[in-house]
Amino acid sequence: MLLYPPMKDLLEKVPSRYMLVNVVAHRAREISSESEQTGIPLEEKAVTLAVREVADGQLQVRNRLRRPKSKKSKGTACEARASGEALLALSRSKGGG
Repeated sequence: MLLYPPMKDLLEKVPSRYMLVNVVAHRAREISSESEQTGIPLEEKAVTLAVREVADGQLQVRNRLRRPKSKKSKGTACEARASGEALLALSRSKGGG
């Protein structure tokens, strides 16, 4: 089975496979939710649509970290990642449709 778009093209848009899976899953849930709210059925699966949005550059990934909860703690970015506090933010490009 061939994957389209190719994984190497997707990884040019998103820094890692792990983040790619998270981005696509997050966006697919948004697409499904929007479809349910509007009552408009999807012609293709939400995951397929989300992968296409990544490939077309319609989604931009911004990786940011939460600050440690304790004011006394001066946690580093590595500590925040290790504790699972990384946040994933997606933004849609305004030019895509």
